[in-house]
Amino acid sequence: MAGRNGMTRISGEMGIRISLYQGIRHSSATEAATRVSMDVILEFLGYTSQRMSRRYVKQNPDRLKGALRVVK
Repeated sequence: MAGRNGMTRISGEMGIRISLYQGIRHSSATEAATRVSMDVILEFLGYTSQRMSRRYVKQNPDRLKGALRVVK
């Protein structure tokens, strides 16, 4: 079930139309958003505006967990 056919089948069952390339690109950018600055994500994705890159940070709430922890 691995590979492009598996990705197509599973995403289709979920009602999502996304290619393997798009899925890997989005996944990589989301993962990188927890470790590097938005400028790096912008360059990685080839965007000219941070507007599109910010979507990946918003989709990753783990990045913000540290700011939400209660200091005792």
